[in-house]
Order: sequence, then C-alpha cells, then structure tokens
Amino acid sequence: MTEPAVLRHSPHEGGARRRRRSGTGLSRSEWIVTVLMGLTWISLLPLHGLEPETAYVLASGLFGLLLIGLWLGLEWVRRALSGARGLGGPALCLLVLLLAALLNLTAMVPAGPHPIWSIVGEKGAGAINRTQTWLSLVLLGGVICSFLIGVALGDGRRRGALCLSAIVCGGMIYGCWAFIDNVVAPDLHAFGRMSAGLLSPNVAGSVFGMLTILAMAMMFVRLDLLGADRRFDKMMKALALPLAAAMIAGTNVLLTQSRGALAVTGLCLCLLLIWEGVLRRSRSGVGAGAVAVILLLALAIPVLRSGIDVAERSTDLSAGSLSRMEIWEAHWQMVRAAPWMGYGLGSFDDVNQMVLTSANYASLWNVHSMHNFYLQWIEEAGIIGAGALFLAIALVLKAILAGAAYRGEGVWLRGVFVAGLAVLLHGVSDFALSVPAVEMLWAGVLGVGFALSQAIRQTGARKA
Repeated sequence: MTEPAVLRHSPHEGGARRRRRSGTGLSRSEWIVTVLMGLTWISLLPLHGLEPETAYVLASGLFGLLLIGLWLGLEWVRRALSGARGLGGPALCLLVLLLAALLNLTAMVPAGPHPIWSIVGEKGAGAINRTQTWLSLVLLGGVICSFLIGVALGDGRRRGALCLSAIVCGGMIYGCWAFIDNVVAPDLHAFGRMSAGLLSPNVAGSVFGMLTILAMAMMFVRLDLLGADRRFDKMMKALALPLAAAMIAGTNVLLTQSRGALAVTGLCLCLLLIWEGVLRRSRSGVGAGAVAVILLLALAIPVLRSGIDVAERSTDLSAGSLSRMEIWEAHWQMVRAAPWMGYGLGSFDDVNQMVLTSANYASLWNVHSMHNFYLQWIEEAGIIGAGALFLAIALVLKAILAGAAYRGEGVWLRGVFVAGLAVLLHGVSDFALSVPAVEMLWAGVLGVGFALSQAIRQTGARKA
C-alpha cells in the first residue's frame, strides 16, 4: 500500500531508514536529538536573569557548540544542512549586516568616526562601544547557529512536527514552573506581575503569546489526525495535551498583565482561527478552535490573583505610552544624526547616556532597551544593517508562508507564521527580541518552519 502524501518523508530523510526507528517513524537518534533540542530552547528562557555579557557568550557558545557537534556526529544533520534550499537570500542579507557592523568598527564610515573617540584620545570608529559591538556579533552568530539547528531539525515532515510539538510541551512545563513561581515568590520588581525568570513581564507575555499560538496550531494538527471520527471522547483525548498547553500559556499571558502581549496574542489567535476556517471550508475545525479559546479564557481568568488589574492597566495607557514616546523621541534625534551606519551594535546604553537631560531623566535613566525592536536596530546598525536584517526575516517568513497553504503539517506552518507575526507586532512597543534566550528560541522556531515548508512542498502534498 502506498504511503499517503501527508506521511511521506522528505527526500533528505531516506538515508537513515535502515537504522532502528521509534514509533514516530524516525530513527532513534533523530527522535532523541529533536526532542532534546526543542526542550533546550525552552529551558534557556530564564537565562535573561544573568548579566547581558554572560548571557550573550553562554547562549551563543552553547548553540555554536551544538551545531558543530550535531554536524560532526550525525549524518542526517549534515545531509539536511547541505541539501537545504532557499538559504541564499537570508544569508546574503546577514552578510551585508555583518560587513556593515564590522565596517562600523573602523573609521572608514560615511560620516567619519564618532567625535567621542577624539575626546578620549583613542583611535576613531563609527561605533561608540567596540566591546558591545563585538559581543553583539557573538550573539548574532549564536542566533544564526540556532536557526541552522532549526533548519536541520525541520528538514523532514515528521521531524519538524516532532520538534514543534516538543517546544509546545516544553513550553507547558516552563509555564507550570512560571505559574507556581509567581504564586510562591512573586517578582516584587515587577509589582507582582509574572516575569517568568525573564526579568520583564512584557517579555514573558510575548513568549507565552507565541507558545499559546503554537499550542493552538497543535490542536488543529491533532484534529486532522482524527480524520472523520470526531466523537467527543476521542476529541478530548486527542486535544487534551494541546488544550492544556494553550490554557497554561494563555493564563500566563494574562498574569503578565502585558497590554501589548494580550492585544497581539488575541489578534493573532483570531487570525489563525479565521485562516483555518477559510482553508478548511467547514465549521468543525474553526468551531473547535473557538470553543478552545473560550475555554482558555474561562479557565484562565478565575485563576488570576487580581484579574481587575488587567482591565485597569488596559484602560490606563497614558503612563506607559508617554514614557515610551519620550524614549523614542529622544533616540529618534540620534537616529537622524547617524542614519546609515548607526552607532554600533549593542550601543543603546551608551547612546541613552548621551541623550539624558533634566527633562527626560525620569523616563530614560533606567531603561536598557528602546521598547521598539525596529527603531533600536536602526539606531545601532543604521538603515543599511537594520534593513538587511529586516529583509532576511521577511524572506524566511515568506518561505514559511509558501508552505502554509498545504494540508497536514501545513497547519504547523500557519502557527509558526502567525506566532512570528505576534512577536514582530509586539516588537513595535517592547523588547522581547532584544533578549538572547528569546532570540534563540524564535530563530529556532523560524528555522524549523523554514525547512518544514521546503519538505512539505518537495513531497507533493496537496493544498488545503
């Protein structure tokens, strides 16, 4: 009997079939490595509690060593990475970013070296803090390694789905720990809002929002596996895990009391439900998703220690908005002064000290991020470097979108794409993508989605 298209392996998976396989149809090494890597991305999230320099080196060093070890030790990883398609565009963009950042470490920049170097009597450069720029380049290398590991794990429909499932399950465990930790030892610096070891409730909200969306995608995957047999007992058995993961992650989004994360997560969940409803052309799938969202909210709200705080914060937008506007206004003047090359990667703290005045001191004295992913990158890397990074992200998301219209694992790609949109939208008003562990997780998820999209299209799957 011919194997259905939805279960076929990617052409890159064929070499390991003679080895002993687990119940998923993957070799034992594939199953173990894929699950452990999915859990590793999640387990590093509390790494933000370390000093930034330590976090940069540890995260980047870990993923660099993991990539080297996987490449040297596993033949299927070498085959997956050497056969990966579509990486040329993102790689070229990142090369432009790298060259721009390195050029900024010299005096050969269009506007010349920054005047600060003449004051301290050292050799000039466009970047105002060479050490932070080098550390940021190390971090960028780690993010690229994380993405490539995701590509290796996603090169195969079963392997990619297993990796994303492991991330959802790991996120559920992480969410349980964060919930218990918030109840037993609330973060006093966050005024009782959940920070989940990330030191910022808003960053935690962005992470749990992404995990909520991926858990919802997993629910639709489980629905598809049921086929036409939609009896209640079978549905509950199949949906128990993704529903639990979605409820835990969604509850934690509420506990962070992050207005941006709540709004973006809700908007993107609606987008995913509408997308599924349009592709399925039936009420059953989107109906089940709507019931899941209602159940999620119904069970989440009562467990809030002070649910009224969420509503109060949502109606009082003035304080946070004014503070962010002051930050953006002050730093926009610096962007205009060095638009093309910026002030060097990792230079935000140094630039922030330069723009401090008596008028904006209350808003800027203790911030270490722009609260705007895009504006901060333009300030640090300039239009050239930041534009190259944004284009690389767009090319990856475009590749993921190309496979999102297919059946089977295409549901996972829809979840990855929508989760990516949620992270990017929240980046307009917050700094989750300036946190090393979050950057590594998101890069890994994008890498899995990128390769899974290629695998789906190569195996001749039917469109939904």
